[in-house]
Amino acid sequence: MLFRFIVVNGWPVGLSTFHLVNTPTEYSDLTTWSHTTCIALCNAYVYANCMAQLVTRVEDDLAAAVDQLVVAGIVASRSEAVRLGLERLVDRCRRDEIGSKILAGYRARPQSDAEVGWADESSLRMIAEEPW
Repeated sequence: MLFRFIVVNGWPVGLSTFHLVNTPTEYSDLTTWSHTTCIALCNAYVYANCMAQLVTRVEDDLAAAVDQLVVAGIVASRSEAVRLGLERLVDRCRRDEIGSKILAGYRARPQSDAEVGWADESSLRMIAEEPW
């Protein structure tokens, strides 16, 4: 079985499989490669054309620490470490923003004793029922 790119606008965007029936020279065009080559080129296309690229400089000690993470197998590459760090930073900021909005809502309209009193009473009853 061989693999052939699905090419759109001159770029590989996927794979299809086919069985070699005729002579190998019939399938020797540039769109026929091994599975590994197809996957590598498809990934390269996605990274190069479907994802934004950020370039930055870091201190040598930070780069060395990231390299140790790669050696330890915690991340696959420096790029993965940077992506993971950025994802966590963006998620943390998003969560902080949501938390601030929730807090602002409670400050603007605090809960009344009637809204939370039943929960306090229920908790006290539950604790009293425990056979300590």
